[in-house]
Amino acid sequence: MNRNKRQRISDEQVSLLLLSGGKGKRAALEYPKQFFAIAGHPMIAYSLIAARKVPDVDEIVVNAPEGYEEQTAEILAAYVPGIPTKIVQSGETRQESVRLLCDAASHDTVIVHEAARR
Repeated sequence: MNRNKRQRISDEQVSLLLLSGGKGKRAALEYPKQFFAIAGHPMIAYSLIAARKVPDVDEIVVNAPEGYEEQTAEILAAYVPGIPTKIVQSGETRQESVRLLCDAASHDTVIVHEAARR
């Protein structure tokens, strides 16, 4: 979908803060659940696909579990080309992760969303 054909609902610039730093221990996988493929796409991709359709999202800031920064960057490049992105470290807690995402956001208006929630 072409983002430019959809009308913005706000004049403010918006940063999407995507929580993706969890390790997914309860999912009993060898890797974080946000990278688990569902219907051919990693779980995190579904949030990115939705974000791509929202013309008000001017930037996407994602946190990544330690050791998964490169994989996260590859997914961002594949699913949201043309939207500025940043990858930041994850906090020890969800609250700390949100703070780190907020600190990295370029815009005062933010949307907080989880990449994979059980």
